[in-house]
Amino acid sequence: GEARKAEGNAALKAGDFPLAVRKYSEAVTLDPLNAVAFANRAQALLSQGKLAEAVDDCTRSIEANPRYVKAYLRRAAALLLLLETSPEPSSVSPEPSPEPATGSPEPTSGSPSPE
Repeated sequence: GEARKAEGNAALKAGDFPLAVRKYSEAVTLDPLNAVAFANRAQALLSQGKLAEAVDDCTRSIEANPRYVKAYLRRAAALLLLLETSPEPSSVSPEPSPEPATGSPEPTSGSPSPE
């Protein structure tokens, strides 16, 4: 796993993100507890705009080693980018509210009661 991780590091440094993802994938297949390889693959995915996949890899890295701080930082970066690229809440039209049943409208709780 370490040799594949090193090849992934070289590809990441060279900016060949698809190759880096492949090499880190090989590394985690050989060593599923390699937190650094998961976090580095997350960085390569992040660089390709594959944000949800990057979040997943960071989570797997954290599960493998909860003390690996870079995984938390990369997951936070990916989540922030996901928030920035998600549609604004105002652009989503709300469901129409149902019409009241026939008959007299029910009094609202804020109505003054007769004395």
